[in-house]
Amino acid sequence: MVWLKSIDNNELRHCKICKKELEHNELAINEKLLGRGLVSFYCLDCLADYLDSTREDLERMTQQFIQEGCLRFRKN
Repeated sequence: MVWLKSIDNNELRHCKICKKELEHNELAINEKLLGRGLVSFYCLDCLADYLDSTREDLERMTQQFIQEGCLRFRKN
């Protein structure tokens, strides 16, 4: 899949706000919620702030997408 190749680029694997190294599912939730073709990503905490949400909500969404079989996400 093309999107997997783009998020595996090491330059894109850090949060644009706090510079934390991102895990695969953090990258996936960014693309799922903000759209494909992103050039910068947020960690869960910074994404939650950006979306006026909570980290727990984003973790629940991630688990829901995994249960629904979304191929962007990896089971932990």
